[in-house]
Amino acid sequence: MTQQTQAVSTQVDQLADQMLSRYQQEQREQQQRNAALQVQHEQQAIAVLQALIATEIEPELLSVLGITYVVRHNSSGVAHAEAVLAYGGITWSISQEEVRRSDMPWRWSIRAEKDEPHWYNREDTRLSRSAEPQTLRTVLLLQFGLRREQLRQEAEEAARKEEQRRRVREEAQAEKEREEHERAERLAQAKQEDAMWRAQLAARKREAEAAMWRWPEGAQVALYRLTYTSGKVYGDEGEPVIQQEQGWCASDHLDEAGYIRLEPVRRYTRSYASKPREVKLDPARHAPLWERIIVGSIEELPGELRTEVRVSLPNVVSCCDYDLDGAYRLREVEELGRDEDPYSEHVGYVPLPWIRALVEQAAQAES
Repeated sequence: MTQQTQAVSTQVDQLADQMLSRYQQEQREQQQRNAALQVQHEQQAIAVLQALIATEIEPELLSVLGITYVVRHNSSGVAHAEAVLAYGGITWSISQEEVRRSDMPWRWSIRAEKDEPHWYNREDTRLSRSAEPQTLRTVLLLQFGLRREQLRQEAEEAARKEEQRRRVREEAQAEKEREEHERAERLAQAKQEDAMWRAQLAARKREAEAAMWRWPEGAQVALYRLTYTSGKVYGDEGEPVIQQEQGWCASDHLDEAGYIRLEPVRRYTRSYASKPREVKLDPARHAPLWERIIVGSIEELPGELRTEVRVSLPNVVSCCDYDLDGAYRLREVEELGRDEDPYSEHVGYVPLPWIRALVEQAAQAES
């Protein structure tokens, strides 16, 4: 590019910048003139609306209404003035609306709005209303009266609902207190019944303890656990398996005929004692083996050779009442369940009868 071409380009750039600057300045000035003109138009619209309202509402009422004036624009950009005031929890807007009638070119528009999202109430639609010229004061005060009526109804409805809620709370509280009172009575009765049965059990326990058999001091007896072979079977792989049986007896030898008496035992804590048996054993075939045990007290006896003494009351059981406090207490039932036993308490242990006979013989021999 030649120097002449560069000079021409620079000059054009300067002229373009100057033209843009003047254009932007003219645009700013035009915007300022438009803004000022808009403010003037808005002020004029407010002044016209303010003057019209003053012809219909006396100054004393206007002063207490606290009206402010705003200018709003519709979707087409047309501005119109509105008088805004607050009354009864609602924002009221007063403006002029066109009617396009020869006898009445315009009328008042009174619009009521709540500052609540999705606010709509069929009854509240009566608050927004149109009014002919020279009727603004009358219609506006009428709408205020309707709003006051709404507020009174709302207050009455709120009071009615609050009264209903209060009654529900009181009834619920009364029901709760009644249930607690009944529960306290049932609990007291349950405790009283439990104490009565436990007192009777304690008395029976004392009677049982006083009447319970006692091991004579210093007496000792020899007991024999007999183990013998009862037969032979074969296992899954054909190997021979020796079967053995056990029993308790009072001697460590067979009689002349080869018999020995197996005495009663208790296989389980609360089971009945077995019946005595006399079995004949061949020493060579059955290989009897006696294990001697010397005992001098009930505590030294194996469990299967003694009986637990317990006391109970007919149809008195121990139950957990989950509706009260979850505690187990004694109570009487009309009939015991199929697998239910009366409640009982432990008193002590006594030897089986055949052992008691041996102990008494040993005690007499010592005396």
